[in-house]
Amino acid sequence: MDYKIKETIELNNCPLCASKSFEFLYNDFNNIPYVFCNDCSLVFQNPRSIIDYEQDYWSMSKDPDGALRDLMSEDERKFKVKNRLINEIKYVNSLPGGKILDAGCGPGFFLAEINDNWEKYGLELSEYNINYIKKIFPYINAEIGVLEEMPYKDNFFDIVYCFQVMEHVQNPAKIIKEFGRVCKPNGKIIISTPNINSFCSKRFKSNYRLLGAPHIIMWSPITMKKLFDIIGFKVFKEYYPYFKTDYFTIKNIMRLFNKNKISPPFYGNEMNLYAEIDL
Repeated sequence: MDYKIKETIELNNCPLCASKSFEFLYNDFNNIPYVFCNDCSLVFQNPRSIIDYEQDYWSMSKDPDGALRDLMSEDERKFKVKNRLINEIKYVNSLPGGKILDAGCGPGFFLAEINDNWEKYGLELSEYNINYIKKIFPYINAEIGVLEEMPYKDNFFDIVYCFQVMEHVQNPAKIIKEFGRVCKPNGKIIISTPNINSFCSKRFKSNYRLLGAPHIIMWSPITMKKLFDIIGFKVFKEYYPYFKTDYFTIKNIMRLFNKNKISPPFYGNEMNLYAEIDL
């Protein structure tokens, strides 16, 4: 998508393991540089892009295929629920209930689909989104805040859910510690994020569609599990939504053959990991 970069920051250490040993990987299709950590295998931007996540980010945007999208529209909400959120919605709604946090809740589309057995909390950086939630979904306990310092008591939530946020954050180790702090001992953390170890990423390299200015860290299943290790959590379920979604088309399959263009939506691009305390 098209985003305005406010500034860039040069990094001296890997955001995950603090190693100083990393090497240039490539510039993506928007000329954003990515590097590879030789110690923990994390892929991240260096220098790092800093962008604004207020109204301009959530208004009309152009995706990597050139299509214009209104991220706050009802059509966008229905598409997102059907193709990207539905499995987590079904999973949470199958449980007895409790307290759930959507960490980086955006406009609240996920929590709006969760049943009334749950007390729903949303923490979000964007004032624009919080104002939207308070108007459209007033039953959600949503507030402005940063994930590095969450305003909740220890052991407060049964589920901490984080959808497509961890690729945007500057201090992932501090954030995962906060997730562990606010999660109950028998609670679960669910994270969805782009997968830099996917087939398309390996095949298309700098033309991988999920690269770009907002995605300052690109995770793989291995590096995400290393992040969970910091708080003693173990992944018990992982899956990669694609085949039962609207992205699964002949047109997108055929696009796999041309590596000189932006990669298509495909299996493995997005990973969803469920974790709990490793007993």
